[in-house]
Amino acid sequence: MLASVCMAGLAIGVAAASTAGSRPTVPEIRTETHAAVRASRARVVALRVVGPNFRFAVRIRAADPAAYLKHRVHRVVDVVNTLTNRQWLFHSRTFAVADRSDRVMFSITMTRRGSNETTRW
Repeated sequence: MLASVCMAGLAIGVAAASTAGSRPTVPEIRTETHAAVRASRARVVALRVVGPNFRFAVRIRAADPAAYLKHRVHRVVDVVNTLTNRQWLFHSRTFAVADRSDRVMFSITMTRRGSNETTRW
């Protein structure tokens, strides 16, 4: 339930995005995402950032994905929302959590084209 709330925060973060601040650079996005994932006691398996605001995709590996989604994912979601929901919104954002065998246990993709937004869980 808590994971759903955190992930819903990722999905609705567009509406709550601040228009203040400057666009983060690709290296800043990479550095801050890696730091947030490390702080959440997980590991980045894959990170793709296509700037200036086209695509963001991160795949995280957690030893216990259920516990991670329940207790620690919010740390990463907060950072991802801050980095990808500033004044210039990314057209596509993907967030995935995998287990030790690299099987995806949770994934969400948000795509924006003009005024049309799509969320795929």
